[in-house]
Amino acid sequence: MQAKKLAAVIAAAAVTLAAAETLLRVDSIPESKIVHKAPPEYPPDARDARIEGVVKVGVIIGKNGHVEEARLISGHPLLAPAALQAAKKWVFQPFERDGKPVRATAAFEIPFALSSAQ
Repeated sequence: MQAKKLAAVIAAAAVTLAAAETLLRVDSIPESKIVHKAPPEYPPDARDARIEGVVKVGVIIGKNGHVEEARLISGHPLLAPAALQAAKKWVFQPFERDGKPVRATAAFEIPFALSSAQ
């Protein structure tokens, strides 16, 4: 029984260490790193209210270049859900440290303008 408890503690510690992996902070994403930029759908309520603006989104990019998490940094509450949904579909060339792919954290802006609304 003690061995099982010890194994569980070791496994939990390994998961915690993996989760604490240091993320590469990317202050500015070069356009050449963006493989796919998903456009947001203009929310009907925001369109009806004639709301325009920019939503700033923070993301965690996985080793494979896909967005793992997206969170709102700033922006209008009616535009934010559409921006977050679009950000989760963005794809990047993997970021590297010492020649190996690493997870990265970055932020970018998603603009909403009625002139470009569908």
